[in-house]
Order: sequence, then C-alpha cells, then structure tokens
Amino acid sequence: MVANDTEESGPVARLGRRRLLATLGTATAVSLAGCGGVTSQSFESSPTGLSATAQEELRLGEESRESPTVERSAAGGNVSVSVTSHTAVYSRAAGLGGQ
Repeated sequence: MVANDTEESGPVARLGRRRLLATLGTATAVSLAGCGGVTSQSFESSPTGLSATAQEELRLGEESRESPTVERSAAGGNVSVSVTSHTAVYSRAAGLGGQ
C-alpha cells in the first residue's frame, strides 16, 4: 500500500501546526530576550575638522563644533537606536580675524 502524500505524520501531526508555530515563536522570543546587540544599536561618525595648518592655508577659522546625538525607540521601547554626528563650522571672516 502506498502512503498518502497529504496525510501528516510525526511531531507536526501530534502537536498541530498552530501549537508548533506558537512554541517556535515563543522559543525565538525567549532566546532573543536580553540580547542588547539585536534590540539596541548605536552609531557614531568619526570626528571631523581641519588641522591648524589647513585652516591657516585656507584662511578659515573654526566657529563651532557640535556632536548631536539622536535617539529613537520603537516597538514599545523594546528597540532603540542612537546616532551621533560630529560637525565643524568654519568661517573665512573668523580666519581673517574679522567678524
């Protein structure tokens, strides 16, 4: 007698598909719980700026430097990301000693 291809057997038939999927989903969630590398990310750019020699050659003066950080959360606070960017502002007038 040839086995029926549509007939299920094994653990899937015993547990039922929904229960198996629920079990796998729960196991995945438990295994990821507390994994900060998955749910919390942080990115930071390299600091930027011109050397004193370059500023002198270009007749530029540094007016300001900023390193703002933007933080966002999602999924009820379970996922977060932090991005830090470094900027520098130069002015020709500041390099020439003016306003």
